[in-house]
Amino acid sequence: MAKEFKRGTVICESGQPFRSLHMIIKGSVRAVYTDSEFILEKGDMIGLCELYHDSCIFTYIASEDVTLVSFPYQTGGLVELFNRQPDFAQLAASSCFKQMK
Repeated sequence: MAKEFKRGTVICESGQPFRSLHMIIKGSVRAVYTDSEFILEKGDMIGLCELYHDSCIFTYIASEDVTLVSFPYQTGGLVELFNRQPDFAQLAASSCFKQMK
């Protein structure tokens, strides 16, 4: 199910429990960490940096109106998620490479 967030809305805040990966369907999101940030856009995944943490590392803020689709996730459950959602693995890999630039 898709969820919509208005510009400026905090989607996940650093320190909050990490429970889902989110794919951006529309709009863009700022990923903020201490004194740096980067922008995630349509097709990118929110939460890839948190895959092996129990809480959010970044604060994610909608930089414009944004629509997300969420995938429930528990720490260490990546293989299970990829097995349940095979197309998701390709999308996550693509977003991961983009975020590593």
